[in-house]
Amino acid sequence: MKRITIIIIFLSVLGCNTSYQSPPFLWTEEVYTLKNAEKEAPFLHEYRYNLTNGKEYLLYNYPESVSINPKKWTILKDKYAYTQLYYYVCKEENKTYLFRSMCKYLEQEITNPEQYHAFLKKEGYSDYKVIDTTSTIFYGPYLKRHTILLEYGGIRHQIRFTRKEITVESYLKSQQNYWESKGKFMLDTPKEIIDKWVKENN
Repeated sequence: MKRITIIIIFLSVLGCNTSYQSPPFLWTEEVYTLKNAEKEAPFLHEYRYNLTNGKEYLLYNYPESVSINPKKWTILKDKYAYTQLYYYVCKEENKTYLFRSMCKYLEQEITNPEQYHAFLKKEGYSDYKVIDTTSTIFYGPYLKRHTILLEYGGIRHQIRFTRKEITVESYLKSQQNYWESKGKFMLDTPKEIIDKWVKENN
């Protein structure tokens, strides 16, 4: 009996110390649901929820208290594998719209398009369609940002690589018009749509 108790305690401690499992970079349409979003990002940050009476809100992978903590980046590094993840959820006319944004620091530096294709392949992604790519130099001639827009499993994913940082913004292909109306643009968003949104929101 004593031995069984010791084993149970050991397993409990082991479970408490399980390291944070980084979420996947890309989702497919089949699992891109509010239910899975709530599992992946279980913490409601209440400001927008209260402002819109629950019609729009943000779900994060870490508690709201972390956002205002002066040691936020240390906490993200130690507890969340340097991963920031949130879902922007909008509910209109009995329909739910999901926008996913994930930012993570990488061990390797991405400096050219060949490397980010190799990176995606290493992560297990190969069956994707590239829509557009671009590279931007900013902060002098040394820091580049590579952006790739692709479709994977019915989802539009816009991926930005800046040295050792990756940012992935995603939404259903079928919801692109909706999210463009919210200012969530991708590389192939027509200029007139961007100009109209800027004019109406400034």
